[in-house]
Amino acid sequence: MKNKNFRKLLNINLKNFELEKIIKKELNKYIIIIKSRNQGLKYINKIHLSKFSIKLGHNEKKGYIFFKKKKINKIRVPKYKTIVSLSKKYVSKIDYIKGIDVNYLDIEALKYLLKYSVKTKKKICIKQYLNIINDNFKSIYSFDISKELIIDWSRIIRKIKQDIFISSSHGDFTHKNLIKQKNNYFLIDFEFFSKRRTYLYDSIHWLIPPLLKRTNNFLMRKINFSFLFIFYLKMFYRLIGYDINKNEVKVNLILYFLEQKFFYKLPNILTKEKKLLSQKRIKESKYLSRIYSRQLNYLLK
Repeated sequence: MKNKNFRKLLNINLKNFELEKIIKKELNKYIIIIKSRNQGLKYINKIHLSKFSIKLGHNEKKGYIFFKKKKINKIRVPKYKTIVSLSKKYVSKIDYIKGIDVNYLDIEALKYLLKYSVKTKKKICIKQYLNIINDNFKSIYSFDISKELIIDWSRIIRKIKQDIFISSSHGDFTHKNLIKQKNNYFLIDFEFFSKRRTYLYDSIHWLIPPLLKRTNNFLMRKINFSFLFIFYLKMFYRLIGYDINKNEVKVNLILYFLEQKFFYKLPNILTKEKKLLSQKRIKESKYLSRIYSRQLNYLLK
């Protein structure tokens, strides 16, 4: 899209505002930083133009609304507004937060979100979680994975007998989606939000994927790293004041790996829609899906 098309779509008055930066993302999505000429104020427009991306845009709105209402110590959410909601485009406006980047080792926000997850967790029967995964994939991504899940789920049910705990989830809780401003952390990018996931999902998502990337050469040699992941998670939780037993950590890791396995299968399905994803992204996703599948298999033996 050209600049004039963005200005028309966003209804921007050039006398008062300018397009400071345009970032083209995959899935036919754009992030536009708008700057006021007079006051120097900024805000962000996210433009979703593909069916899949539009679905994520609608889900992100739910996430912003949900977490805006919650009182989580030290964690804030920027103001969010939908400005265009049509069948072929979805545009949102989000406050620009000026602050500093957060790194993997800055776990302060992670501790506060985990505290909230532990406080609000609810017990359910493990069999109910199958419906939760299916519902999440349908509502967030518009994909039905119920048939593909059958084999893995039958193995999980044989392995896991106890009840599990669920809580709300950001869905992509990493240091890249946090901005530190003074003593607070602003949480952004709620496209993968869900009201129901395993209560340790977000903390596992922060801690484990970076390790997978660092050990990927070994993982592809069919080495079982799952016991190390469990040990690492258990020690981390103990370090920040939560004595979560080994079996509970394992159960949460199994359910996390299961969702990641199928999440990284989605890009292969999306190749039917032309030019939504780069070949590099598709190749990387296939690779990650195999890794999560392999580690899941180790945990289910």
